[in-house]
Amino acid sequence: MPEVLLLSSYEQLMQSVDRDRSSVAALCFIVWDILITIEDEVEYIWMTPWTPLKLIYYFTRLINSRKMGCRRWILLEGISSLLLEVLVEALLILRVNALYSGKRTVLISILTAYLCQIVVMAVSLAIGLPKVMSAYQCNVALIPVTLVIYSVASILFESLIFTLTMMKFYMALKEGWSHSTLLGVMVRDSILTFIVILVVMAGNTLLFSIAPATLAALFFPWTLAIFGSVGPRLILSLRSAYAQSIRNPSLSSPSEMPTINFASQSTCSPDNCHP
Repeated sequence: MPEVLLLSSYEQLMQSVDRDRSSVAALCFIVWDILITIEDEVEYIWMTPWTPLKLIYYFTRLINSRKMGCRRWILLEGISSLLLEVLVEALLILRVNALYSGKRTVLISILTAYLCQIVVMAVSLAIGLPKVMSAYQCNVALIPVTLVIYSVASILFESLIFTLTMMKFYMALKEGWSHSTLLGVMVRDSILTFIVILVVMAGNTLLFSIAPATLAALFFPWTLAIFGSVGPRLILSLRSAYAQSIRNPSLSSPSEMPTINFASQSTCSPDNCHP
């Protein structure tokens, strides 16, 4: 019996080390992402006036920089993950709203699904995190099923955003203005965002469901890292594309995009039409 307990303690120790390594790797990823985007950040963020989008940008960058004890860190990590996802998805909603020219039925449908998702995810965290925090060294014997629900809710909403974007792109192909620079950036970003979020959330779901308890949170630091990268990149990529369209209006003239209302240089900017 003592040998079994010793082996179990050793396995938990090694799994905890693996979890810490995952956290360090996620932090290194964020540092790398900041370094490779610093040139665009200076041009499109630092040198621009303060706006809500600029605040969102800095929030998504800085939220990954804190480190503290197990229970406080679990709480901060859970809340930060929810806030980051809510902000990133708000940016995606702005894009879809622009693609559909502010069509009321589309916007109401997205916002309804968005609010439902937020409620489900918030309740899931409120129920699941205390169970994790109350365990010794935050290692629970059984991961709460509510954390699985959290990941599933995220996957479903991201799938909705992705589907709406691709439907509009298909319409653009039929109407002959799919070569627009701004549209291309939005579709590209939507595809990449959907893929990376799907991978992270699917990974979380699998680990929460079948992995040993001490490894179940292995992917969770990457949730913060991915959203901390995706959010700023959504802002930077579209501001960069918008700047290119200003320098070369033929890339995205109103005649090429008759149903998108952010193409006009005279009536639109990256802060009042799209992120």
